[in-house]
Amino acid sequence: MTIRLSLAKFGTDSGIGSGGLAGWAIAPTPVSSACRTVGTSEPRAEGFYRGGGFLQTFCRYKIGERDAAFDKELAAALAPIDSARKALAIVALHEIVAYEPELTSSTREKRVKMPKEVAGRNVDPFDFDRFEGGYIVRVPRESTCPHSVSRLAFRVTTDGSVCPANESPILLDVGDGVCSD
Repeated sequence: MTIRLSLAKFGTDSGIGSGGLAGWAIAPTPVSSACRTVGTSEPRAEGFYRGGGFLQTFCRYKIGERDAAFDKELAAALAPIDSARKALAIVALHEIVAYEPELTSSTREKRVKMPKEVAGRNVDPFDFDRFEGGYIVRVPRESTCPHSVSRLAFRVTTDGSVCPANESPILLDVGDGVCSD
């Protein structure tokens, strides 16, 4: 089965730069990253966790002229969060988003092993709702043990605070049952 990876709900999804999903969402502001991989026996590196188990990667961002290695710096660089695109950008930088669409490709689909209960519901991996004071942003997030992908919801306030929303995850891809780092 395939799922469509569309960002149309967030606005026109063309004109992508090199900054990935976050760069697209806050264009024309440039986004770059500097990442460091450390072993679990080493002290944690500064920055946002971007994956790994025994070897973990942490990234610091440069957003325009501002550096961001911590939540408050990221919020300060992007606030006010006054659009769904900016809300998506802060989630993409704060969390590990799976299925980041290849925004230069006209075909944006991903083959998945979707549970039968979900397959008929036409679940959109990328979605949002506006609420008083911010947005609920839903994105696909990958787990490594066992390997699977679920759509999770995050609450993003206008001041740039990001936290899990009170919504049940939706399993999008049961994966292969293998644990990997």
